[in-house]
Amino acid sequence: MKLAKNLTKSEIENYIREYEQDWNTPEGKKDKETFDKIHKALEKNGFLTKEQLYKVARWKTPRVSKVVKRNPDSIVKSITAFALKTSNEKYKIRILCSLDGIGIPRASAILTMSNPQKYGVIDVNAWLALT
Repeated sequence: MKLAKNLTKSEIENYIREYEQDWNTPEGKKDKETFDKIHKALEKNGFLTKEQLYKVARWKTPRVSKVVKRNPDSIVKSITAFALKTSNEKYKIRILCSLDGIGIPRASAILTMSNPQKYGVIDVNAWLALT
């Protein structure tokens, strides 16, 4: 695997094309639909419900544990609303990680779904490629 700094413009464009083609597969369409639904809900409400949190966790990692479902709905709403309103970027992740079953990668997925223009999803494989 090449490091990002060693990729040519053409290789980057090919990766982008491949990524965009994935949205046209049945699984990709399902993932995009989930992303779009959660994004709209976050824009409208400013928080996640327990069921939406589980969908985000499953979207990020299909092997989502049942631990995420142990979070009470009222706590999920309060924590996600508080995290998304907080102006301190460092605390957003920390607050979201206070939910059972939510670590940095899933917290990054929540932030990305809340504002995809500002945030990206942390992925361990991408992180390793960059370091």
